[in-house]
Amino acid sequence: MAQDNEGRTALMWAVMKGQVETVKVILDAAQDKDAVAMVRDHEGWSALFHAVSAGRTDLISAIIRGVRDRMTVIQGADYYGLSALNVASARRDIKSAAAVMAIFS
Repeated sequence: MAQDNEGRTALMWAVMKGQVETVKVILDAAQDKDAVAMVRDHEGWSALFHAVSAGRTDLISAIIRGVRDRMTVIQGADYYGLSALNVASARRDIKSAAAVMAIFS
């Protein structure tokens, strides 16, 4: 998987640029969608963490819907042991937390 000098992938850049359709295309084209979604940058963040940090529920949903093993992707932790849900909670971002938890509804 190609990563830049900060460890970021094309999926992460699509998330950081707010490109929902590009996120969908990248995940649709990936042979191992979960592996693509679980790659960590040098901060230990996956694309889902970047989406949560930006408060972009559309991107959160696109990532979660685009993978096969949703629970693994949601439960993935950064280098400090925090999940994307922890990040949403720390930001007091109820909408992002709800988007992460939507898998259970």
